[in-house]
Amino acid sequence: MSTVKASTKRAEGPRERAVSPRPRGRPVKGSEAILTDNIVMAAQQLFFQRGYEGTSTDEVAAVAQCSKRTMYTRFATKADLFEAVILKFVREKQSHVSTHILGGRALRERLIMLAEKMVEAFLEPDVLALYFLIHKEASRFPELARIAEEAGRKPSQQMLKSLLAEGGVKGDLNFLADQFFSLVHAPVVRRALAGNTDATEELLENVRRSVDFFLRGCGMATVPQYS
Repeated sequence: MSTVKASTKRAEGPRERAVSPRPRGRPVKGSEAILTDNIVMAAQQLFFQRGYEGTSTDEVAAVAQCSKRTMYTRFATKADLFEAVILKFVREKQSHVSTHILGGRALRERLIMLAEKMVEAFLEPDVLALYFLIHKEASRFPELARIAEEAGRKPSQQMLKSLLAEGGVKGDLNFLADQFFSLVHAPVVRRALAGNTDATEELLENVRRSVDFFLRGCGMATVPQYS
């Protein structure tokens, strides 16, 4: 038993020495929030580089330069840490898309702006990396898909429902929001899977067509015709 303990200590030695010493005593005001952000940022870097299964909490603690105990007081499991990464990531991506920015315009214009921003954001390299990470590992870790759904799709769906209601669209707004996302998102995913990750003018034109098709399905007054 003593031999096992000794070898464990030797194996962990390099990792422990790589972690910068932390000062003792009461934390400086604001340092706790900074430390939490550092942990989340380190986890995002590792999750995106190595995947969910390929990332250990030991490695996250080392990159964040904190002890595992410090990390576990904030995130009890790796899934909790992944959820924090997704929430932070999605909030940053969605911060520039809001009903305030989209306000003061006709419904069609607002929906086109939203759809274009959705497409452009999805095709950003870090967003694609996250998307493929989740779908690659979802069969082994189904909680990843749930976390992404809760953090990303639901806030976007709520924003879209508000836009539709304000624009006078009637009916089951949950269903209509799902149809909107399917129309806009599915073709972009197919392109990305084929290696086409540029937000070309042709792609954006197809997005506008999808918005017009959606509005006609909602029974709204139409919209420009395309050749």
